[in-house]
Amino acid sequence: MATIDGCAIGHRQSPTDLCADFHPMGGLTRLDGFVADPANNDIVLWGLKEADAAPLMLDDFIVAIRAAHGEYTVIENGQNVIYQPGISIDADNSIWPILSKINNLQDPRQKLQYQRVCATPMHLRVDGMPRHTRVSDILLAADFRMKLVNEGLATIPIRDFFKGINMRGIERDIVQAKTGAAYKRPRYDFDRYWFRAGSFTFQTTPRGETVFLDTAQVILSQQTQNMANGKMVNGGINPDQQAYVCDWNSRMEDTFKAEQIWRQMYNVFRHFAIARIIADRHALQTVDFPSDSLLRRHEVKFVYVPDSLPGQSFLTPVKVGDVSWVAGICGGVSIDFDGSNVRQEDSTPISDEVPRSVLSTRPHAQSVGWDI
Repeated sequence: MATIDGCAIGHRQSPTDLCADFHPMGGLTRLDGFVADPANNDIVLWGLKEADAAPLMLDDFIVAIRAAHGEYTVIENGQNVIYQPGISIDADNSIWPILSKINNLQDPRQKLQYQRVCATPMHLRVDGMPRHTRVSDILLAADFRMKLVNEGLATIPIRDFFKGINMRGIERDIVQAKTGAAYKRPRYDFDRYWFRAGSFTFQTTPRGETVFLDTAQVILSQQTQNMANGKMVNGGINPDQQAYVCDWNSRMEDTFKAEQIWRQMYNVFRHFAIARIIADRHALQTVDFPSDSLLRRHEVKFVYVPDSLPGQSFLTPVKVGDVSWVAGICGGVSIDFDGSNVRQEDSTPISDEVPRSVLSTRPHAQSVGWDI
């Protein structure tokens, strides 16, 4: 990281020198941990180089390390406030009371009103980190695509792909209607879905100078919301929603392999987890790392993130009793890491040979990346 630090503030400009690899992080495609190198006042990041994956980008990790060290504060009521990093695609709250009164989508006027209200722009919220960055862009893109999958407007190219909420409900309606059983599917018009950090565990060497992230779990969560006295409240259980979330979580690893956006989201979670560990263990201070440029002076590349996206509706007429059903969803990505989801394993520690192998194979003290 020391050489990256020098490159980041412009100490080395030529593309033919050591800085040529610092933006794609030396070709790493997955970050697994770090080794403290007090002799060189350095932190060495280590991970995998996979032939079928895009390289990691330094700016993503810099956003994570700054967030972990409390660099992204906002002023509210004269006080500095630190929000946990995360994004959300939120519908305008004013639409829910209107939608709750629409009860007959076979009526052309109500159908048109539903579509107009659902087209209200959805606000893209970014907390705890800069808005116009690649990290925010990746997380918002992943969240939006998850919503498309949920509504049946997109699929993920994996074997035995799981169905979205709308299709699950429609198929259940059809089965019930064909059996002649009296059945009325409950209405849950407002569902919230978001990706969050699950269990992230790490191991260390006996002296603690090396950290290896041995488990990294990203989870899709769900919450049912309903209107009560004109306000949105949490509550209710929808078996279709629960089955959808369970199916996605059971196939999470498959999604990472199937489409680049999910792998990118996964790598962002890994960045923030390792950055959190570095901050909690005071690793930069321990090796006397000159971190000013990474934490404050390096300019992260601008990636435009709009303030909003157009809302959408999904109408599916089912020719069994002339039923049509529309589901509305909202959600986001939370990358909040704390002591409950990032913890050290109690199992056998990493061998001292690991840090020796990492540091002894470094060509010279200024090398940005090397193979072990």
